[in-house]
Amino acid sequence: MAKVVKIDIMTREIIKPSSPTPQHLRYIKLSLLDQLNFAMSTPILLFYPAKSDKNSNIIHAIKEKSQNLKSSLSKTLTLFYPLAGKIKDYSFIDCNDYGYGVEFVEAQVNCPMSNIFQHPDSSLLEKLIPVDLNSKETFTGAVIQANFFACGGLAIGVSLSHKIADAASLGAFLMAWTASSLSMETPTTVLPHFVSDTIIPSPVDSLALPPPPPPPSTLEMTTRRYVFDASKVSMLKAQAASASLQQPTRVEALTAFLWKCLMTVSRSKSPGFVKKSVLVQAVNMRKRLLPPLPENYIGNLSGKFLVESKDTNIELQDLVVHLRKGLEQVGKGIEAMDIEAILEFAKRFRELHNRDDIDMYCFTSLCGFPLYEVDFGWGKPTWAIVTNLVLKNYVVLIDTRDRKGIEVWMSLSKDDAPLFERNNQELLAFASINPSIRIADKNFPALNSSL
Repeated sequence: MAKVVKIDIMTREIIKPSSPTPQHLRYIKLSLLDQLNFAMSTPILLFYPAKSDKNSNIIHAIKEKSQNLKSSLSKTLTLFYPLAGKIKDYSFIDCNDYGYGVEFVEAQVNCPMSNIFQHPDSSLLEKLIPVDLNSKETFTGAVIQANFFACGGLAIGVSLSHKIADAASLGAFLMAWTASSLSMETPTTVLPHFVSDTIIPSPVDSLALPPPPPPPSTLEMTTRRYVFDASKVSMLKAQAASASLQQPTRVEALTAFLWKCLMTVSRSKSPGFVKKSVLVQAVNMRKRLLPPLPENYIGNLSGKFLVESKDTNIELQDLVVHLRKGLEQVGKGIEAMDIEAILEFAKRFRELHNRDDIDMYCFTSLCGFPLYEVDFGWGKPTWAIVTNLVLKNYVVLIDTRDRKGIEVWMSLSKDDAPLFERNNQELLAFASINPSIRIADKNFPALNSSL
């Protein structure tokens, strides 16, 4: 039974940069990678339970936190000014401080946060930052929602348009926002550098661009959550190791394992016809370019590699080797600034995406990003997750709180979701299916499982 939770929107306002954006920075061209990206986002939710001070005034604390978030956001947007702009004609960002800004929503949730933490309901979590990812209107750079719970806890949802920023850019923005909130500069506080089209230029001939990426699937989908604790991740790494690849990463091992499980589902649906399986993996290119780029380079600097398998009975070790080879090849076109190679990949991706005889799975890893370091002044988040996975066969990996385990969020069709668990007994041996979150605080009841 779905949880009955009421979420009331209290305020909705536009936050603008605290100082005007210089005229020479008003228009920012989108790079080739910006233009080729989906017009979508993968919103992040950060959960901050209430502190244990029973004498604190919840209403006063809410007002104080709200004002802090909005004022520090306004200061941060002075540096991250494109997020307050609008995307025009799929080609540039109009950074007009007077007409635009970041939408900031405040909502009240009529239950304690502990209710949300008991076997979390993905459809409920999506309401904590309802982003219309299918809008045909001019795209907004960012949407933020602050959700205040009855217990005094706070969940902050942040959504940046993938036309402007990738996951690394989101991490840099969050760290800059917290530094502003704390009124301090830290060793990790750096000025952002918006790459625009300076690193990956757009084609001189706009007609060379392929059509926009296909829209999200209209199939009814469901989101599944699986948690692999540190010990199970270590076991998978050991099983994935081979003479060809002795030290797979935890992300490689888990990605290959999940891909193998997904291929099992496909085989069970059509035993007489084996579809080719294609995995597309996003990769942060900053450290892979020559010379490497610092993390304060903001924009879309995520490359993708594509690997295929016709053998649905392929071993885990072989899949990991496929992934590593794909990783080693990624970015060669970007390193050489080979626009033709990038466009060719985009064309091939679109063609494979539309074929009925192919199963395509898109993987993104947020492991290693500083989501559990986002401290606005009331402590680090207890839980950091993704939500609103609108793409079919979309898989996101994100760190658990100890940074050793991995939490998996997966969007599957309504038909495939039950088959994924029913036909993969090995999955149940490694993963906890949607466990509750345990909070190390006396105000929260002991829950069934922990991250």
